[in-house]
Amino acid sequence: MMRMLVALAIVALAISPVLAGTPADPGTVAWNNKIAMNTRGIDGVFVVQDDGTIRHVQSGMVCPATFANVKLWHLETFPSPRGKGMDVSCDYGRNGPDNRFVSKLTLFATIAPDGTTLDTAFAAYRSEVIRANPGIQSEGPLPLPPHVMLPGEWKSESFLERRADRAFTSELIVALRGSWMFEVRATYDGSRGDPMVTMQSSPADATNAQDDRTMAATAFAATVNTLPK
Repeated sequence: MMRMLVALAIVALAISPVLAGTPADPGTVAWNNKIAMNTRGIDGVFVVQDDGTIRHVQSGMVCPATFANVKLWHLETFPSPRGKGMDVSCDYGRNGPDNRFVSKLTLFATIAPDGTTLDTAFAAYRSEVIRANPGIQSEGPLPLPPHVMLPGEWKSESFLERRADRAFTSELIVALRGSWMFEVRATYDGSRGDPMVTMQSSPADATNAQDDRTMAATAFAATVNTLPK
């Protein structure tokens, strides 16, 4: 039913989404159309627009066509007592060598139950993160890059977890826009404090690692104002 949260930059962040009005390259547009055409149950719910962005019909949320470090993986609709299209997500990601998971970003729009507040929405999504990842540790509110402002009201939290011999960071941002709950959830390899450049890093690896650490904020900024206020 529920799932899970950051911003508007005064200066450009490292990660760059392709927004409405800025056409994506033809390959990205074709890829996003392929994802949509091969996803059952999204007729009347998602539309891939000419610029490659993905519009959610029921809420008006416009998901970016792509990001510098992750590309569209899935479009999903979840069962909702309020009807089709009332609980959805745009899911992006990147795998590394040997198809090993590295980074994932998901944007959710969910119709809010009567009486929902930002506090209750955030608490529910936060509980989902903790239930799904036993042993995860909170690191407090998500730290924002310098010179970044967040539009409207929102709540956030950053988490650290270990899976086998690897550390992962998960970030959550939640806002309430009109009758819709908007959630950004990001997960990436390593902790925020890990060095992003090592002897084994390529320039592309280092750039992607930097982008991973700003993608929750950038995605929130790029998307939240497309939902109704």
